[in-house]
Amino acid sequence: MTTTDSISDRQPVVIVFKPKKQRSLQLLDKTEIVRQVMSDRYQRDLLLIDAAARPKGSSLTALTPELTGFDVDRYDTPIVCTRLTANERRQLARHPDVELIEDDVDLVGSQSVLRRHPAVQGQPRLEAETVPAGVAHVRAPDAWGCSQGRGIRVAVLDTGIDDSHPDLAANVLGGVGLVPGTPSERDDEGHGTFCAGVIGAAADGAGLIGMAPQVSLYAVKVSDRSARFSLRSVIAGLDWCIANRMQVISMSFGMTRPSLALYLMCQRAWASGAVLVASAGNASSEAGAQFPAAFDLVLGVTAIDRHNLRYPQANVGNGVDLCAPGVDVMSTGLRGGYQTMTGTSAAAPHVAGAAALAWGSHRFATNAEIVHLLLANARPLEATGRDGRGPRLGHGRVDAAAAAAELDRPLGPLMAPGGCSVRAGLDERGQRRALRLDQALS
Repeated sequence: MTTTDSISDRQPVVIVFKPKKQRSLQLLDKTEIVRQVMSDRYQRDLLLIDAAARPKGSSLTALTPELTGFDVDRYDTPIVCTRLTANERRQLARHPDVELIEDDVDLVGSQSVLRRHPAVQGQPRLEAETVPAGVAHVRAPDAWGCSQGRGIRVAVLDTGIDDSHPDLAANVLGGVGLVPGTPSERDDEGHGTFCAGVIGAAADGAGLIGMAPQVSLYAVKVSDRSARFSLRSVIAGLDWCIANRMQVISMSFGMTRPSLALYLMCQRAWASGAVLVASAGNASSEAGAQFPAAFDLVLGVTAIDRHNLRYPQANVGNGVDLCAPGVDVMSTGLRGGYQTMTGTSAAAPHVAGAAALAWGSHRFATNAEIVHLLLANARPLEATGRDGRGPRLGHGRVDAAAAAAELDRPLGPLMAPGGCSVRAGLDERGQRRALRLDQALS
């Protein structure tokens, strides 16, 4: 069997193992279990990367995507991302230490409209700094007397960041490239640079200014110029964020079906102390957010316009915790330019930036307390119902100034993101897969 023939028959998968203390073969490493079912030629050529050990600024430039996988070496969340033939998958699924094997599917960025501005019209003036309408709408400038997010580490899981942009160069402190075959963590599509600008474009006297103008930004490149986010790269990106103690993780992408591996990684990131923020999606759904926004412990964000009305294509319902500006939002673009985006991809970074402002003002707070500050101080909107906390738009529009300026620590139970948990089980057709267990929003 040649390497080429074996690759052509292989499909990308994500293998979730039982925690090590629950395994029947505790002395056998999970990667050894995977390699045992593979052909000799493929297992010899396969390279499994420990993303958590990748140093800042590293990439997977010279690696062949078909021969590269990821090994998440966390005892409570052991995961291997690789490629298997149908026969190898059947063999491995019967192993007593394997919890679930999932298809490695693509997640999609949550922008509906992305426009790169022409050279003249709509550009910020170079001689003056512009506060974008979305940043002003959630009252970020009113928070800057309390905090500008200085020292707060925010990871942008996306297409990378163009750190040569004048508005971003001062705040991008590193990152990692986790897409095999790409040269660095630098953006080659524009989506990640846009999100980074909303969160933390610097106050440099020109161009745009973001939500938290002194924040520390990290580019975690989990997608190339196709703007499709593979599940394996997202899992590896979260693993890197945990290892490098990221405090806020911004994710403007999603998928329609739950993934057990992704859910477990979000759980681990929360347990490490991070605030997770994700876009709700743009499928015009009333039934709830996409994943990972729909998971509990993840702040799901939907989009509104400048009149506080829901963007018609934005998902609402279960899993949506907050809303933020997401229509004609202006931010940074590639090669020093600027661009406008519409969709929940544009809304989520506003909340990530608000989290950085709140944390900069409350330096000794936990991630749970930061989430509580954001939810408790959100501005209820009419569409959410009489109590302002109905199922469609969550707790309302994020208010960065109120969250940053809040003086009192919460006395009662902390508010937590709503949404669903996920477990492995049998579906209605008797197939074992990830199943969502919905929980009512508080």
